[in-house]
Amino acid sequence: MAALLLSLLILGKVFHSYHWLTVWDATTDPLGVIWLIFLIPAAIFSGMLLAIISPFKPKLVGFGYALVIAATLIAVFTQAQRVDFRRLTEQRAEQVKLAIDRFYAREGDYPQNLRQLIPRDTFLLPEPIVIFGQDWCYQGVMSFIV
Repeated sequence: MAALLLSLLILGKVFHSYHWLTVWDATTDPLGVIWLIFLIPAAIFSGMLLAIISPFKPKLVGFGYALVIAATLIAVFTQAQRVDFRRLTEQRAEQVKLAIDRFYAREGDYPQNLRQLIPRDTFLLPEPIVIFGQDWCYQGVMSFIV
């Protein structure tokens, strides 16, 4: 039972990673379909291996597994291709803006950098999805006491 739970967690992480890999890939030159070339044969191979070593009488369990995983990968790819990364970045920018506003309302001044927002104003800063590795551009305002 523990092995089944662990395998489901690993599959969930694979689907999650594949989804975001496809979304990030769409920001530059969408070649995400290339990943299906590697993942679907891997799913089919693992299903065949499961069918061979399965202690269950019906060996179709492994083949069904391969088909379900391959279909799920295609569904995840299709859904990720529909994500509008510009709109998603705008939504994430709004989250950052609200965290900055909460900081200002509490402190009476703007944060010097966005790290000051974590964890009190936001649990984690979402990253923009425009260029991989790019972060938010923010410069706090220095206040001078006269």
